[in-house]
Amino acid sequence: MTGKVIDSSANRILILILPIAFLIVVLVKAWPFLLALLLISISWIVWQQYQWKQWSQKVNPFFNQLIKENQGCLTPLDLSVKANLSGAAAKRYLEKRAEEFGAQRRVYEDK
Repeated sequence: MTGKVIDSSANRILILILPIAFLIVVLVKAWPFLLALLLISISWIVWQQYQWKQWSQKVNPFFNQLIKENQGCLTPLDLSVKANLSGAAAKRYLEKRAEEFGAQRRVYEDK
């Protein structure tokens, strides 16, 4: 009886050890690739943030002017016409700025 109990617990331990050992072997062999993937991902994120900052600096003067002219109410159409942007780009910009300022979006129904 005790021999069976020992075999059973040994099987359970092997079931846990084998996947862990496999994972360790994969990590030891693939760490350069994983490190390269991590560096590429970080570089991509930093590049996107840099591009957003550069683009925002070009659009900010139009945004600030429209905010003053329209007393704080601004639509993506206003910004896209004034700054010569696509509608999607203007909407994305306004959503980011609304998050930044804690602004609330109002939906007006067509008349």
